[in-house]
Amino acid sequence: MIWNPVAKARAVIRHRHAELTAVGLSADGKRPATAGLQKKPAGETMYGISPSLVPQVETVWDVATGKEEASAKVGEVRLQWLTFSPDGKHLLAAGSEDVMS
Repeated sequence: MIWNPVAKARAVIRHRHAELTAVGLSADGKRPATAGLQKKPAGETMYGISPSLVPQVETVWDVATGKEEASAKVGEVRLQWLTFSPDGKHLLAAGSEDVMS
């Protein structure tokens, strides 16, 4: 949920990650980004598998509609940090595997 205390408004984003590991927000507050473990396919179990081996997904959302703008699989890296460039055109993601994308 994103809350704007000045406007007394809330926006709910229904992410599809199994677990959130990072979030970021564009400077204008209109585009949040989330990163997390990809949900397992129906019927598959992940017991005994390290979360670091599960593919991660980063997603950019539109606050006004609550819909996904863009999404990318990042591979088997646990993202821990997301931030937008000042102009909002780029998203920087960093993770525990010494990887930035």
